[in-house]
Amino acid sequence: MPRLSAIDTEQRPDRHEKRSCRQFMTNLRQTAVKYFPLDLAWIPANWSWSKIKPVIRCSVMVFVSLVFMVLSPVEDVTGQATFLLLVSALFDPPADPFISVLERELIFALFVTIGWAWSAFGIFFAHLARHHTDYNVTLTEVLSGQYIEAGPTVICAVWVFLGVAFFLFIKAKKGPGPYAFPSVFGAITIDISFVTAVLFPYPYYTIGKVIVLPLVLHAGLCILASATIFPSTITAQYTSALARSLEPLEAAIREHRSIFKLSPSGSDFSATAKKISGLVTKAEGGLGPAAAALRLVKNDIVFGRFAPSDVGRMQEFGRRLIVRANGLGIFFTLIEPTRERFPVTPLPSKPILLAPRHPNDRASLAGPKV
Repeated sequence: MPRLSAIDTEQRPDRHEKRSCRQFMTNLRQTAVKYFPLDLAWIPANWSWSKIKPVIRCSVMVFVSLVFMVLSPVEDVTGQATFLLLVSALFDPPADPFISVLERELIFALFVTIGWAWSAFGIFFAHLARHHTDYNVTLTEVLSGQYIEAGPTVICAVWVFLGVAFFLFIKAKKGPGPYAFPSVFGAITIDISFVTAVLFPYPYYTIGKVIVLPLVLHAGLCILASATIFPSTITAQYTSALARSLEPLEAAIREHRSIFKLSPSGSDFSATAKKISGLVTKAEGGLGPAAAALRLVKNDIVFGRFAPSDVGRMQEFGRRLIVRANGLGIFFTLIEPTRERFPVTPLPSKPILLAPRHPNDRASLAGPKV
């Protein structure tokens, strides 16, 4: 047997220590991931350049909004409600493609402007019911609430109810989409305007301007950011969503080929059938984002080999394929031998005699009279 030299004997503990240290770090990392209070499994799935670009765009947008919030010239123009720049940037970031952001921000500016107009209209009617009017009051006297009157307050409450109900009705009817956050901020414009205007002993119409200007500035910044910072098209979003739907469908079709080679009585057959069902369900999940993006594909500003209208037809073909793949998956579950068959009620062992309905039937059952 070969003898170990002194050098080999000295190097062995070092290797053992290196392996032990590496194994210790691996175990420590696995334990930290296992017992970490937050779920970080979404990070590797979204760690791609196409998903990092919207994050950079939104981060720049929030930073610019924060800078504008603390600048005195911006406050002199927009008013004291510059904090709405940061609030709206967090709730309404430009994370979507340009055409989608453009549509949403135009609706955003329209809704907050409608809220201001509705507030001015209600303030006018509330002022008609006011008994005391004073244009020379100080802000301290106004905030003390000594000029609040019952009549204007009731009128303002009614107008708040009608305006907020209108925006919330639109939000509930349209659901998640370009009308969600504009409806919320339109209702916020009405709330802040009336809650503040009821304190003043004169018609304070410009209170809505303090709210609308920062929100309209936010809409302009969103459009500018989506057009200049890593701009993307709605067609690219549509094609990526459709690809995420077709990839599991392709895997399911491959499993269809392999399941025909298996025996229905084997254990691999049921496992493959469940795998096919899971892949088809995953493919169905990609149809929703593709259908949502399909609405704006025809209005997209894009230069490519295929027209947006031609690409839009792929979603219909993919939907048909998924429906047929789902039906074939159900067929595999029906022929599975371990599946419970359709329950059948057993027939009674003794026949049951039915009672006759008519007197003639009773006489015939009783037999001839003697």
